[in-house]
Amino acid sequence: MSKLMSNLKFPLETSRSISKIFTPLCLLALMGLAAFIRGYDLDRYYFTGDEAIHLILAKIFDGDWVSFCTREPHPPFYYILLKKYMAVFGVESRLGLRMISLISGVMTVGVGFLVAHRISASRCVGLLGAFLLVTAPPLIDQSQQLRGYALLILLLFVLVFLLIKREFSWLTLMTSLLVTGLACSTHYSAAVFVGATFLVGNLRIYESILNRKKLALIIWNVSHLCFFFGVYYLGSRYPVLMKDSHVGPLNASGVQK
Repeated sequence: MSKLMSNLKFPLETSRSISKIFTPLCLLALMGLAAFIRGYDLDRYYFTGDEAIHLILAKIFDGDWVSFCTREPHPPFYYILLKKYMAVFGVESRLGLRMISLISGVMTVGVGFLVAHRISASRCVGLLGAFLLVTAPPLIDQSQQLRGYALLILLLFVLVFLLIKREFSWLTLMTSLLVTGLACSTHYSAAVFVGATFLVGNLRIYESILNRKKLALIIWNVSHLCFFFGVYYLGSRYPVLMKDSHVGPLNASGVQK
């Protein structure tokens, strides 16, 4: 009997080791596919009117957060990041300027795998979640635009991953609040996550009263609440969404040629 068990143990260990190697390779392949889908021939498309406005705001931002927030409908974090990115790398092409959104979209696939794997404790479910993120049309669209929404989505996925970490501490809570702050500095609608982070974070610190499934259910419901609140916020602030109108190439000052 012991001999039979030892013979069965070797294939089982081999299967687990193959799975540990196979999963990262599949995830890398999915992230590569996401980069290809989002970046293929992206330089060919002219900036939309909204993208052109974002580019101009990044170019003219002078570092005054207070006056900027009183003048513009969006907080300045994305514009600061874009301005520093253009200064460091000197990019002016349409693909290069959209690279922050593209990279954020690809990284969201990886973080999405970690979130799904953490909640389900299954590598297959994690890979399935990553595949759904790769092929989701709204995420593809936002990853191809010179706007801050792809970065916002990435920050919110990172926040969820931090909140469901197996070992939760005050340092993790502070990191979660920092990520929430960056999300709020990207778009005001993320402010609803401040209260959610405090709530779920403190529940995690005293998680003896909760099990992981209940915690996942809380986060799932909170995320839906935040999503619909964000949709309501956008709908109330912009009752008539401007249709994208393609414009020609921009010169170095951000003005249409």
